[in-house]
Amino acid sequence: LVEEKLAEVRAVVRETVREACDDDLATSGFAAVMMSGDPMSYTEQAAKRTHCRRLTCFIKLADHLIINTLHMLAVNSVQDLLSFFASPLSGRAGDGSDAGSTAGGSRPGSSRASRRTPSRAGS
Repeated sequence: LVEEKLAEVRAVVRETVREACDDDLATSGFAAVMMSGDPMSYTEQAAKRTHCRRLTCFIKLADHLIINTLHMLAVNSVQDLLSFFASPLSGRAGDGSDAGSTAGGSRPGSSRASRRTPSRAGS
């Protein structure tokens, strides 16, 4: 289900970007595909090349935005999953079982001090 929705979003974004690029080329006086048999002058080719370079940057930006969105979706999903699995464990603390707990109610090595990297001698 999720894979299908992501594929659908990908197709919509791809089509939207393609249409935006085609429209921009058309409004700038360039055809996406050369229709006439007249060769373009060097100046016209250079102008189209520059315009296409800018469109390439736009496409890369859209790609980076999608990748960042998917990355954030994955990170948030993992955080939600972690919270889901951690919440039943924290609810068991009051049931009287001592399995896996230590004095003080925290795991060994979970304090901030133990996570710090040791300072280098002489620095």
